Amino acid sequence: MSPVPLSLEPFLLKFMPAFSSRLALLSTMGQLIVFDAIAGPASAAMMEHVTANGAIGISLDISSSCQCIAVGDSTGYVHRFSISPDSVVNSFSRPTEFADPIIPIEPIAVDDLSAALSSIPMPVTPSKRLSDWPAELIKPRYRPTPPIPDDILESMRMVGTIGYAPKPANRRPNQISYPNFRSLSKGTPAKLKKNGDSEDLMIPKKFRRMEPRTKNLEDYDFSFYNRTNLPGLENSLMNSYCNPGLQMLYYHPTIRYHTLSHLCKEENCLKCELSFLFHMLDQTPPGNAPVYPTNFLRTFRFNVEATNLGLVLPDFSENLQEQFDASKLFQTWVPFIYQQLVQSRSDDASSNDIERSFSFQQVLTTTCLICGSASGKRSTSQVLNLNYRDVEKENKDSLQFSSLVSNSFSFENYLDKAWCERCQHYNRAQQARKIELLPEVLTINCDITTEDTLVLLRPVLESDVPTSDSKQLKTQKICWDGSNCKNTMCKFLHHDTREYQKYWIPERLYLKLGIDGTVDKANAKDEKENRSYRLHSVIYKIAETKASTRHHLVACIRVNPFYHDVHDHSDKGEWYLFNDYCVKKIGIDDALVCAPQWKIPCFVSYILEGSNLPLSTPTNPIARDVFF
Repeated sequence: MSPVPLSLEPFLLKFMPAFSSRLALLSTMGQLIVFDAIAGPASAAMMEHVTANGAIGISLDISSSCQCIAVGDSTGYVHRFSISPDSVVNSFSRPTEFADPIIPIEPIAVDDLSAALSSIPMPVTPSKRLSDWPAELIKPRYRPTPPIPDDILESMRMVGTIGYAPKPANRRPNQISYPNFRSLSKGTPAKLKKNGDSEDLMIPKKFRRMEPRTKNLEDYDFSFYNRTNLPGLENSLMNSYCNPGLQMLYYHPTIRYHTLSHLCKEENCLKCELSFLFHMLDQTPPGNAPVYPTNFLRTFRFNVEATNLGLVLPDFSENLQEQFDASKLFQTWVPFIYQQLVQSRSDDASSNDIERSFSFQQVLTTTCLICGSASGKRSTSQVLNLNYRDVEKENKDSLQFSSLVSNSFSFENYLDKAWCERCQHYNRAQQARKIELLPEVLTINCDITTEDTLVLLRPVLESDVPTSDSKQLKTQKICWDGSNCKNTMCKFLHHDTREYQKYWIPERLYLKLGIDGTVDKANAKDEKENRSYRLHSVIYKIAETKASTRHHLVACIRVNPFYHDVHDHSDKGEWYLFNDYCVKKIGIDDALVCAPQWKIPCFVSYILEGSNLPLSTPTNPIARDVFF
């Protein structure tokens, strides 16, 4: 291209996109011309003076469609020239993207305790926040490098000081899976197993079976499951199915006091070992570590009577344990341990006190159906077994807990063979029971061990589910923390938001002993002949899955305030869940609500209101001469 002479001083020059030889020229004085480079300045149609008031042109640009020219001057103005009012700047224009509008935050009242403060975005500022911890209370912890898996070490090939190994198929490249940080120095929380072949039940974690994943229990972090000062019991030992029963006995003030004051010279005495276990529970420091009932379980294993009753399990095996029903074993274990506690000896006055508090006196009358002669026999019993034989399924009143208790006290039974002194022969006879004295501590065996009994009680057990007139509340789930829930963002329903029906297991039980030896349920406690019992503990059978036969036992116990003073526990709750070494504070909903699919009551214990409980620790019965 040859030089082009110009009559003005060029400052900015730009080619026109649609023409290969046409240019747009802008001078420093703000003069704009468009000409052809081959034809020269003579081809310019006209010269435009763009700027005004002596402004200098400092920028020039042409649109991609070649229909608009824009000139910017030193005063901040942009001058636009176009071929028509409807000119197009860009042939492929897109809409302009603007920033999202700021959503205004709804105001929150100062006295609104249920407000979600996390919904307010916090600005990132270099200033110090109120929630920041001081430097002297912060200890940096670095994530240690996990050990190299064995499968990689076995296939590794060393070249000098560098090892080469193929990548396993179950691992991603350049990634290492870290275990739980809590388990690097201490134990790992129990893994909740799921059965892929069966449908899992919606069981809260605190009710599930506790199975530690590590065998080194000395360094296991049990504080993950127990935030209280109340001790739990370790469940890795043989015959640990009786742990809920041991907790139930310990939190009975009468049994605890008289058992701690027991001392004898018999070998393999279960009461002595139980006294030592209670002493360990009293002296356990508030470190959330469970107590090992090793001595008691070892003595229990060598007890001849327990072995004959089938209460001693063989060597521990997970597959073998599924063949034994823990609830049936426990129903035999409770009368057995009560019998061991009330066995009277000449030098042991505590056995008589326990028998007087836990036993009800009864008279069994046997009448021969041939000659009509009757003979009576007085006896005592510590456990009442619920009787479901004469119960009608359609009559829900007869399925209520208080009705079943009163009917179980006074029942009539027919015997196929009973010895008659007058006939001197075995004849069919009728046996009836009459009660002479009710106990201070009433222990009831629910005896829900067969599928027929569970089907019979299913209507009343399912009636524990809360009811409401709102359809939305009916479909919403229950918060398992109940009234103790502290989560302000909890979306589940609580005790104060729904109307509850009466629980199948009542918190208070009113009984009336008649002159004829029958026991009737009472509705009011102001009558002098009525006896008011308050619920102390409930032992539940917890299923794992619908199809699996594995299950375990847990204890819901109303802890007396005296035990909080013994263990220096500041959070003095009323109801606690004892699931082996897992101890949780619960509400009354968790203690009383039954679920036929996974939570079935096994044993219920009541204490007579107004009874004189020994709320103290007895003097140590071990004298100094045992050490010499």
